[in-house]
Amino acid sequence: MNKMSLNEAGALLGITANAMRARAKKNPAMYGLERDNAGKLWVAIDLQRVSELKLSKTGRDASALKALQPSMEAEVARLIVQVEAAQRARDQAEGERDHWRRMAETLAAKRWRFWPF
Repeated sequence: MNKMSLNEAGALLGITANAMRARAKKNPAMYGLERDNAGKLWVAIDLQRVSELKLSKTGRDASALKALQPSMEAEVARLIVQVEAAQRARDQAEGERDHWRRMAETLAAKRWRFWPF
């Protein structure tokens, strides 16, 4: 655990100092928020967890992310069904296009005689 200022911690996580302050106040156990005698806030961050903390936009812990997984899986399943339906519609449209192209080529190949001579 390294103790650093809100500016340093925010720069490390790629967020602003105010966002870091909000995260630390929301999850004091995760960030180890401390105030010194001068009133300055310090944050204790485990440097081995920096990548995990960067990924969590709101500072959620792993259990909260696991709770989101069923809804994410349902959303993925819904999107897969939509993609498959779109692919079937595309294939049908391409088949119809090819059919009409063959009909047009057949008619264009015929020699139409309008004049008897």
